[in-house]
Parts: sequence; structure tokens; C-alpha cells
Amino acid sequence: MRTLASVFCWIVAVVAGTVALPVAWIADNVTDEAGYVELVRELRDDQELRAAVSEIVAADLTENLGLPDVLRDQVAEQLRATLDRLEQVEGFDAAWDETQRRSHALWFDGHRPLAELQLDVAPLARLAVEPLAAQLPVELAPPEQMLVTIASAPPGMEWVESAPTWKMISLIAAGAATFLCFVFARRRSVGLAWIGVGALLVAGVSYAGSRVVVPLALERMEASASAFGQVLSDTLAARFQASLDVWIEMLAIAGAAALVLGVLARLVAGRLEARRR
Repeated sequence: MRTLASVFCWIVAVVAGTVALPVAWIADNVTDEAGYVELVRELRDDQELRAAVSEIVAADLTENLGLPDVLRDQVAEQLRATLDRLEQVEGFDAAWDETQRRSHALWFDGHRPLAELQLDVAPLARLAVEPLAAQLPVELAPPEQMLVTIASAPPGMEWVESAPTWKMISLIAAGAATFLCFVFARRRSVGLAWIGVGALLVAGVSYAGSRVVVPLALERMEASASAFGQVLSDTLAARFQASLDVWIEMLAIAGAAALVLGVLARLVAGRLEARRR
């Protein structure tokens, strides 16, 4: 009976763990504002993305600043030049992070159904305009909010917003089932080894699933994406996959360690039993 209970708990732990890993990653790195800002911070070093940001910000600023036609091309050229080297300007890191915080708030404010994914690039625009303001005969005042459409909102945004709740439920289920699997096992060493096997199985399923789900989700977003949105989604796909892979690798290492410890413990216990005989 104990063996049957342990096997049942192991199955529950594997199923719950398969759900818990991606849900926990989404809750910590997408739903959570601080986690998302930290996750996409490295994207500011991507040259292709920086070039796309420069182009879209310069175009929108030139269009929205109400400049005379005689100055429009000149200002657009100077803005592009400034934006191309914006990462060298003091305050760029803070402006990039603020852009991500504002954009995250737009996606998950919960006040209205989301029709489009947009970035609020006003902090970056303001940083680009400041060096030019004193050089031109007209006043440049970037807007407080400057929205750039990426794509139509993908399905499931409401679920992403509720990910922290599902994270808690799935982690409790996986943790409790793993503990009971170990408690009910007739031999603790065997139970520990099977827990390691379960962790490796969850890591393998998550790795294989992420190779399908992440590209599929971003491919759907790309179908309605602007040119800028396509560059951004490609860059995000690589960053999201790399971050999730770290979580999967950590689980796989923990599972392998549990499996090895369980097998070694069983071998030692077997030798001790043999000596007693």
C-alpha cells in the first residue's frame, strides 16, 4: 500500500512540476514588473534592436513635435544620429528601464481589455531630445507618453496576469506530492532516486515544450506585428528562451544530484544489509 501511495504521489509531483516550472517562470519574469525589467535589461545591448528603436523613435518624434517642414528632415537626421549612440549618453540605462516599466504597466494595468501591445518610449525620446534642444531655433518638448505599437495583443494575457496565483497552487501541489512520495517510499534512498528521475523528466518535458510553445506564441504575435515589433519579438524570443533554459538546467542538475545520491545511498544500505547477514 505504501508503495502504491508513493507511486501515485510521484505521478502527481511530476504532473504538478511540469505545470509549476513554466508558470513560475512566467510569474517571476513576465507578470512581475521588476522581474520583467531585469529580464529585458540585456536587450539594450542588441545592436539590431537599438537601431530599430532609434528609427521608430526618430520617426514618431519628428511627426509629433509639430516642426516646420524646413526643419523636419534636419531634426530627424540629428535625432537618428543621437539615438544611434544613445547608449553612450548618461542616463540611458535608467531611461531604458523606465521605458520597460511604463510598457509593462500598459500591458498589465487590468483596467481594460488589451487590444494592442505598445511600448511607451517617452523616456528614451526625452533623453534624445535634450542634447538637441539648445541647438535649434524652435522649442522641442517630447510628449509625456509616446506609444509605439508592437502588435495585436496575443490571446492569454489575462492568464499571464493571474500566473502568480497559479504559481503558488502548482508549487504547493508539486512540493507536497514530492514530500509524500519520499515519506511513503519503503526505502528512502529509492524514493530520493525516483524524485530525481521525476525532476529530470519535468526538465526534459519543459525543454522540449519550450522549443514549441515559445516560438509559437511569438510567431502568432509576429503575424500582426509592425516592422519594429518583428525585430523586438525575435530578440525577446531568444532572451526568453535563454532565461527559461537556465531554470530548466537548474532543475535538471538538482534532479541528477538527487538521483545519484539516492542510488549511492541504496548501494551503501545494500552493503550494510549484506554484512549484517
